[in-house]
Amino acid sequence: MRTRTAGLLAGTALGLAACGQAGAAAGDIDRIDRDLADHPDTVISETAAGFDAFGFALLDELMAGAGEPNVALSPLSAGAALSLILAGAGGQTAGEIADVLGVEEDAPAEGEVGALLLELADTDDVHLALANAVWTTPGYPLTDRFRETATGALGASVDELDLSDVDEVTEIDEWANNRTGGLIDEITEALGLPRGNAVAVLANATHFAGTWSTEFDPDDTRDGTFTRDDGSTVTAELMESDDMPAAVATAEDGDTLLARLPYGEDGRFGFEVLLPADGTPVGEALDGLGDQGWSELSEQASEADGLRVVLPRFTVSSEHDLTGPLHELGMRRAFGNGHDFTPMSLENPFLETVVQKAVVEVDESGTEAAAVTGGVMVESAPMLTEVVVDRSFAFAVRDTATGAALFLGVVDDPGA
Repeated sequence: MRTRTAGLLAGTALGLAACGQAGAAAGDIDRIDRDLADHPDTVISETAAGFDAFGFALLDELMAGAGEPNVALSPLSAGAALSLILAGAGGQTAGEIADVLGVEEDAPAEGEVGALLLELADTDDVHLALANAVWTTPGYPLTDRFRETATGALGASVDELDLSDVDEVTEIDEWANNRTGGLIDEITEALGLPRGNAVAVLANATHFAGTWSTEFDPDDTRDGTFTRDDGSTVTAELMESDDMPAAVATAEDGDTLLARLPYGEDGRFGFEVLLPADGTPVGEALDGLGDQGWSELSEQASEADGLRVVLPRFTVSSEHDLTGPLHELGMRRAFGNGHDFTPMSLENPFLETVVQKAVVEVDESGTEAAAVTGGVMVESAPMLTEVVVDRSFAFAVRDTATGAALFLGVVDDPGA
């Protein structure tokens, strides 16, 4: 199971990593009820696999609309934040969110997501911190069930904050900054805060720092040619090592290569690079492989002796509005008509936006990466209690079976 979890959720050059770091904020995950999160490895692996599949689908959506050459994404951070939102959803709304995440509807409440977070954080080999949080506008009523799930099963802090006040919402930015080692110093602008109709913010912060098992020598880093998908070339800083303990596997096509560079002493976590066949676009290779194919390659990877490794130094920073991509993946009711968040609050707020900021930095010493994902809940539209036709109107006599309009008209003066 550790190999499975440390595969896609450990890190890739495309930002598919679960990016987290333990340390100053390690106590956030310690809030999780360990008795509730006591699940077998098979359950944890299934939850990880669901998040992996979600990550691949989300990456595909983001790449389709990307205007930048690089994309960084944390499926783990997005999955944890959406698990908080799922914990407050009911009916078909919950079903859609669970389907997108690849988990059961009760996975957050039953401690299955919390079990994955605890398993990931159970390491001294890398620096890993995961934090969940909920902020509500003062006096906004949360159900006892949601509050218990958020705090106990998911380890979230729950606090009140005036989300319409520009000074108070800076507390959310401070939280993000503190839990990502300063890599992500603000998130509220992307969330559209402050705003008067916001009633809750649900968020996850994930921070990772790992040192290569064998570091690259900075003296061996040189400028070299890097070929892009379209065949054009750019200059990149290429790190080089002749003694990196890399594990490699080759796909069935014989050309697509996966290489994993380990972190720390036991190598549980690793940086995985998928290198397509020469001339094959990355997106095409990903579509052909899929999350399951990547996982299988990760499990098949074996250490290669005397392997020369050349890897570019890079920093990728991304900011994504996930609202549209999540809608395309099937999570529709949460953002509009028909939503059900009464398990969160009897006021039944709806989810207006979900955003993520992610940063991945790779250099000679290792990798540092962070992501913050947040969702903003806003007040539902007031229930309609009457229809008063006291101004000009149009009308139709329509057959509901066929949709045919038998009569159409406009009334501007009923007494004429």
